[in-house]
Parts: sequence; C-alpha cells; structure tokens
Amino acid sequence: MKRTKKIVSLFCVVAMVLSMFAVIIASAAEYVIEKPVEPSKWENAHFDTDHAYSFAFVGDPQFITIGDALLGTEKLQYQFKYIADTAEERKLEHVFVLGDMTDWGYRNDSNLAGMHYNVPKTEEWKVVKRAISQLDGVVNYSLVRGNHDDYIMDDYFNVPEYTDQFEGCGGFYVDLNAKQGGREVMNPDNCIYWSAVTGCHKESVVNSWKTVEIYGTKYLFITYDYNPSAGVINWLDEILGKYPDHKAIITTHSYLLESGKRMNPEDDTGNTNSYRGLTSEILWERVFKKHAN
Repeated sequence: MKRTKKIVSLFCVVAMVLSMFAVIIASAAEYVIEKPVEPSKWENAHFDTDHAYSFAFVGDPQFITIGDALLGTEKLQYQFKYIADTAEERKLEHVFVLGDMTDWGYRNDSNLAGMHYNVPKTEEWKVVKRAISQLDGVVNYSLVRGNHDDYIMDDYFNVPEYTDQFEGCGGFYVDLNAKQGGREVMNPDNCIYWSAVTGCHKESVVNSWKTVEIYGTKYLFITYDYNPSAGVINWLDEILGKYPDHKAIITTHSYLLESGKRMNPEDDTGNTNSYRGLTSEILWERVFKKHAN
C-alpha cells in the first residue's frame, strides 16, 4: 500500500512537472517566428463600389511590423501599397489606423525590443513610416498611439506630410491621471515631447483633429491617446462642443472589452487593471454622451 502511494505521489509530481513544462513551451511558442510565407497578392479581391465614398480602418498590424523588422520581409509595405493602389477604385476618403503599429515600439530608446525579438524599436518605426507614407498624396489618414507604441511616433509622423492635413494637434496634458513613466513630463522649454532625433515638439500627434466635408456631409475626425489623461478628456469635450453640426468619428486604441462593454474602473477583466488612464466608461459619462453628434 505504501509502495502504491509512493508511485502515485511520484506520478503526480512528474505530471505536474510535465504540465509546467508544457505551459512554458506553450508560452514561448507565441514568440517563435518561422520562415515567412509571402502574402497572397489579392489580385482577385472584389469589393462593392456601389457607394459615394468609403473609409478604411487598419487595426493592430504589430506582428506584421515586427516580422518585417526582424526578417526583412515587406508585408506591411504591401498592405499599405494595396490600400493606396485601390483607393480610387474604393472611392476611399480616409484611412483610420487604430494603434499598435509596432509590437515593441514602447521601450526606451536605449533598449532593444526585448529578449524574444532583439530588434531595436527604431527599426519597427522605420518599417511603419515607410509603409504608411505610401498614402501621402493619395488619401488622408490618421494614427492613434496604442499600448505597444510610444510617443516616439512623433519622431516619424510629426512632419508636414502628416500634420498639414489636421487643423490641430494636442499634447499629453500632464496631470495626476497621466500615465506614469516620465515621458509625459514637460521640460523647461515647454516641449510636449522632446526627442533626440527631431527636437522639441510643442504639440504631439497622439491627439489630433480635423474637419472635412465629403459630398455635402460635414465630418469631425478626432484621434485621442491610449490611456487618456483628464486633460485629454477636457480637450475632447472642447473640440466636440465646437462642431455640433459635424458627424464625429473618434478613433482610439482601446475602448471596449471583449464582452462589448465599455471599460470601467471596477472591471477586473483581462488587462483592465493595468490601465493607468481614464477608462472609456468615464469618457462616455463625462464627454461622449453629452454630444449628439
């Protein structure tokens, strides 16, 4: 009987070790990048053109970006080339890019992208800039910062080719609710963001807005930062209040939970606890539901 117990105990221990090993292997597997398969060329793609105009939305291309940076592929380049090449046929008026353009683009400049990829984040941003810049002069577009991105996007997109389409850009709006980490602290020169690459930015492209009129319909396009601070919320309220006769399309990186509910401070779901900014439920209550547009 004792021998049986020992065997059972040993079996349980071995099973636990194997189980833990399996979990470790499974966790590591998601970071394995295999030899890429070139993207299909999509020449046979068909889409309805029985409309006056259309908008395009591109969400979270981060794994394409990191793969291109690491392996030298050009999948992101091809994706945005396809959008540019078919913009006229689709009657495309605007492209909304919804954040996480990079995978490890939020690390400090001095760090590499992480132990899994070992790619500097600047390489990822170069991939992004080269791909998205294909839209310049073809169709207007807007970007939002995702949790995998950083304010370094100002280094690559706070340029006339991008910013000239907007009527205004915002800042980080430093306050007690701003995200931690020191990147949002203004320096003595009143720079919203200071970069060793591009110098001092008085305004940041992580918050931006523009008005457009498309076939007689007035639109207000607003982008706002991931994990917004109280200052960003006040800015949103102000811009929306100025244009009550415009249909507002507001893009950000994180607004709904998988259940479809707005993020709430009381929620204990997924990564909600890690959000340091003000949640979408607060945005809804303080700003969005006040504006009929």
